Amino acid sequence: VQGDVGSGKTVVAALALLTTALAGYQGVMMAPTAILAAQHFATLTQLLGPALQQAGLGIALLTGSVRAAERRRILDGLSDGSIAILIGTHAVIEDKVRFCNLALAVTDEQHRFGVRQRTLLSTGAAPLAAEKSETATAAATTVATAATAAASAVTSQPRPVAASATASSLQPPSAHVLVMSATPIPRTLALILYGDLDLSIIHEKPAGRQPIKTYTATSRDRARLDKLLRREVEAGGKCYVVCPQIEESEETAGAGNGVLSAEAAYARLRQTLPDLKLGLLHGSLKAKDKQNVMDSFMGSDVDILVATTVIEVGVDQPKANLMIIENAERFGLSQLHQLRGRIGRGDQPSLCVLVSDVGEGVARERLRTLCHSDDGFLLAEKDLELRGPGDFFGTRQHGIPDFHAANLYQDTRLLKEVQTAVDNILAADPDLTTPPNRRVVQALQSRYQEVFPNIGL
Repeated sequence: VQGDVGSGKTVVAALALLTTALAGYQGVMMAPTAILAAQHFATLTQLLGPALQQAGLGIALLTGSVRAAERRRILDGLSDGSIAILIGTHAVIEDKVRFCNLALAVTDEQHRFGVRQRTLLSTGAAPLAAEKSETATAAATTVATAATAAASAVTSQPRPVAASATASSLQPPSAHVLVMSATPIPRTLALILYGDLDLSIIHEKPAGRQPIKTYTATSRDRARLDKLLRREVEAGGKCYVVCPQIEESEETAGAGNGVLSAEAAYARLRQTLPDLKLGLLHGSLKAKDKQNVMDSFMGSDVDILVATTVIEVGVDQPKANLMIIENAERFGLSQLHQLRGRIGRGDQPSLCVLVSDVGEGVARERLRTLCHSDDGFLLAEKDLELRGPGDFFGTRQHGIPDFHAANLYQDTRLLKEVQTAVDNILAADPDLTTPPNRRVVQALQSRYQEVFPNIGL
């Protein structure tokens, strides 16, 4: 499901998870950050809580900061089926997580996860100790299994939870997979072109939403940007200042490359805007401290939030209408689009300023693209053009695949013809047993034998 931030993707996931739970199965939703997972948990509890409670089913939140006693309660509830919906971070793919009858796996903001992480959610694998091969069998009961092919999801349906069944007595379910993103990463777009993913697009923007104006600036414009921050706060609004790193690193220290860290930006703004209420948020803070900063920003104690990309997803402050992104050339197109989506969530005009001293090259082209479009799918196509669709059979997230004649961006029509031809071959010979098809299989196995296990990741 592709739709811009705030377009209703979470509601789609909520309805799918509720349908799954009421049908006697389990569902899991994985988010890239604890902040977003907590937001989803609060939203889904509010939306689905009454229906789940009436059915005698539970919903739980699992992140790395959950205390041991609560974690044990959640794991027990998943294994006996009393918890029907699990929301969490990558903690949901740990090898101790055992689902009784998982039927739906949802990945939110899927471009934030690596290929391997998404695969652990969609194939039932879990991180395994190399010396304990027997763990592989147990880990298969963790998350969605055999969901990489649409045919598998149709022909091998999960079974309802039997009252007397135990987690160990059930075979790993064949789960449906739903991935959601405001901007599909190039790899995903390439797989869409290949027909391996069914794409649904939410075209409409929320009612009353105004387009976000996006401009570029340089580091020489910071005094003017400070005035913009003051004006927005005095008008009753909230602001973001986003930086590419937490603190000055050895790479940037004294290098004169103009990289502004979050800590440096926070210190500078405390001097230039001493009377305004500032907050600092980054990934190195403890979970409790992060939540305190977020609560202050959602309330009245912080008006300008200086942050890293930890706010890329999971922050919904309707009063935020100004965002300044420092060293914007260091962010990917998907990141920039997601960051920009944190503002303009109310009915007021909003402004995003991309600060960069880079004057040319691919990075500058990304910034120009973002200034001219707020269409997530168009941005994904541009990202595909700039970065390449990835090594389809490997785990790289970008780079040109090993095709010498075809251009996956320009030859979309040819890809569709190939897809139709493959569908016809599989319809006539599903197991590829005829001599011509066997020769094709042997050729593919010979060429891609090392990466065949990664197909569909």
